[in-house]
Amino acid sequence: MARRGNKERIIELFQENQEKYTAEEIANSLGIQRNTASGILNDMVREGTVRKEKTRPVMFSYIMKKSKTSDDPFTSFIGADKSLKEIVEKCKLSAGYPKRGMPILLFGPSGVGKSLLAEYIYKYAKFIHAIPEDAPFVVLNCADYANNKELLASVLFGYKKGAFTGAVKDTKGLIEKANHGYLFLDEVHRLSPEGQEKLFQYMDKGIVSRIGDNGHNFELNVRLIFATTEGRETMLETFLRRIPVDAVLPAFEARTLEEKYQLILSLFYQEALIMECSFLVSSNIINRLLTFQGQGNIGTLKNIIRLSCAKAYNDTEETGIIPVRLGHLSDPRKFMMNGESVPYVNQDVEISSKEYPIQLISTTERMKIYFPEETIAAAVQRYLENKITIARFRKIIYNEINHMIDDVIYQEMDSYIENLYGQAINNILIYLQDNYGLKYNGIVERVFAKILYVLSNQNGKVNDEPYEVIAKQLQTVMYRYYKMGLIFYEMIHQAIDYETNPWFVRLFAMLYFYSMVKEEEDYINAIIVSHGPATASSIASTVNKVFETYIFESFDMAYDTPKKEVVSRIKKYLKNTNTSKGLLILVDMGSLLSISEDLKEDVEGDLGIINNITTEMALEAGELILRHENLQDIMDNIVSHHVTKKSYVPSRKSPKAIVLCCMTGLGTAVKMRELLQQCMEGMELEVVEAAYPDLQKNGNKSDVFRKYDVQFIISTNKVEVDGYITLLLNELIDGRGEKTIYETVGRYFEKDIVQKFIENIIRSFTIRNLIGQLTILNPDKIIDDVGEVITRLELLERTNYPMDLKKMLYIHMCVMVERLMLEKGLLPEGETTQILKCRESFQKNLKDSFSVIEDKYHVSINDLEVQMIYNLVEEI
Repeated sequence: MARRGNKERIIELFQENQEKYTAEEIANSLGIQRNTASGILNDMVREGTVRKEKTRPVMFSYIMKKSKTSDDPFTSFIGADKSLKEIVEKCKLSAGYPKRGMPILLFGPSGVGKSLLAEYIYKYAKFIHAIPEDAPFVVLNCADYANNKELLASVLFGYKKGAFTGAVKDTKGLIEKANHGYLFLDEVHRLSPEGQEKLFQYMDKGIVSRIGDNGHNFELNVRLIFATTEGRETMLETFLRRIPVDAVLPAFEARTLEEKYQLILSLFYQEALIMECSFLVSSNIINRLLTFQGQGNIGTLKNIIRLSCAKAYNDTEETGIIPVRLGHLSDPRKFMMNGESVPYVNQDVEISSKEYPIQLISTTERMKIYFPEETIAAAVQRYLENKITIARFRKIIYNEINHMIDDVIYQEMDSYIENLYGQAINNILIYLQDNYGLKYNGIVERVFAKILYVLSNQNGKVNDEPYEVIAKQLQTVMYRYYKMGLIFYEMIHQAIDYETNPWFVRLFAMLYFYSMVKEEEDYINAIIVSHGPATASSIASTVNKVFETYIFESFDMAYDTPKKEVVSRIKKYLKNTNTSKGLLILVDMGSLLSISEDLKEDVEGDLGIINNITTEMALEAGELILRHENLQDIMDNIVSHHVTKKSYVPSRKSPKAIVLCCMTGLGTAVKMRELLQQCMEGMELEVVEAAYPDLQKNGNKSDVFRKYDVQFIISTNKVEVDGYITLLLNELIDGRGEKTIYETVGRYFEKDIVQKFIENIIRSFTIRNLIGQLTILNPDKIIDDVGEVITRLELLERTNYPMDLKKMLYIHMCVMVERLMLEKGLLPEGETTQILKCRESFQKNLKDSFSVIEDKYHVSINDLEVQMIYNLVEEI
């Protein structure tokens, strides 16, 4: 009760004085505790009744409530502040022009919302008093009369008695009925050239005449809106010149993820209003609708949702909330592309006819970001000039970032919108945790979700250059976090098409990650160089994850990479790295010990190189580095502990296993293994990875066949091993795969268990689900883009690839794009090269085809990738 009374007293204080106050000033004025005043004020900020200004000290001011009748109609138009912002500004410009306004032409495919936008233009014109409150809004779809241009002209312009057979009286046209209001001509391209010319007179002079009454003109005051699904070429150029404003509405699939989500909830809300009920919409339905790319756009989506709600309504006998499940979709496969949906939303959504389910614009207006740019820039400068210690610098960064987090974390946003961002952010944080030892807590996901949301909804474009300057100043002294910041932005850009203020996002991410580390981390730099697919990165990832710290950088080299290129890649890394504490390099070959002579001028501190790298050695080195041992002691310890060792274990019964072989790297094979293991229910069966070069070279002499009772092999590329069946990945879900499973593992398990295993595989190993599991990219987007590459390659090669090969190319190329994206120029590493052993015409055709991907994802295909794709095409 006391809390409610204090809140009312605070409101009265604001209303009486209409001034800004600090929490302490309010506490002193009302005689209450400062923390009590601060708690109430922050509650009021979340409610939207008080504004919190990011000053020192923080100031609070009261937000006067505005009358609802004064609201701009476009505030409820989905996308008005995002993808359709420029379009809405054009519409307002058209409506605000005096007298007859400015005619506007709306372009866009069927179902994108042209008719709805026309109605909003009409509402806005009334809102700004450009037309009377009772002004008419008249609609004519020209397509209804497309086969009878004379009838269309008579309906539009009216006619004089006797003008033609059947004209028994003077009749007003629709343009007259729209006087002092709006006439909306939909599908205007179906208006004949004669009809377009007849409009010239009105558009030029404001006068019209009825059919058969050319001698009598009369003035009208009608505003015009046109819409078409066709291009400009279908209309007279002289007609188009008279329309000063045009706008192109995007298809549903081109709208932002947030807008798609809002449109879907809005359509369910409309059905709830009609049926006077509440729906509980399954997250599975929403996730599938978010990937909708069919013809008809929002119009088709509306019909799909209407039918789903009708089915759910008929299936429910009890009163109360009606569940809408996946089975109520008329054809769920339309939204799945033969795979599982992307988990943008992970909880069901209740839609009530009594409450609109989403907030538009107002949420954005309340949410703001304060970034202490000047304070951080000054601290960076002083630190780089050695005017403050690293401890003082870390404290400043920690305090400023945490002030910023305190400001944003309590700001309210739609929980489901937060979840859309949160799912993508969580996947990225897990990746950084697994590969770079990032330590994070549950609040990190929420902080990033809110900051990205506010940035993407801000009014006006914020200059990103100052943030780029600060980030690049810190690149050398804070390289580990700089790299994680770059990776974070690149992955969020690909996951949800995020593009706003890239350098702000990179800088905030690197400083946030830096501020989360409690200890000083000015220790020896360490890198691992190893030949083979993902060998170095696998060891580095293991060590970083174990110690929850980004200790090792990794360099994966092809088996035939020359020493010169190894040196070149390390030198590029060293250009942006502070090596004053020394550099430790762990390599896999003794021949690389000599690179110390090539690198000594690039390292400020001591330089040490040790060969015969193992995971055990890297773990020991990581522990010693974290203990701040000097480089000489670290090397002495490692060398003394890692002599050749021997351990002999008598033979035992080998466990049954399925071998996975992947040319794209062991990292991909690990993810495939996890997916396959999830398909096994009640089966004592292991899944192990084997390197493609090892199987290709050694066959059944490889270690994996000595350690395991191998049942069969699954490979992404053709490989023959004597005595064993090899299934290509695409064969796993067809008849050959089922037959192989029954003939091998089927001998050891009950038939129903084996059948369940096969069913799980068929469901999980579809192309789309595989790509969704193996990469962090948006499956819908990357599948379409890779499909364009394959089609283009077929045309250039003058061939049609069989379906099995296409499936393998889809999987291989999607994984390849992610790999290139994370290893590209934004990281200080070079590309892998090798002597190509394939047709020159194929090299040229593949690179021409791949230019689609290179432009869109900002990556470049290298010779190794060309060779791998060539081998894939030639082998299958």
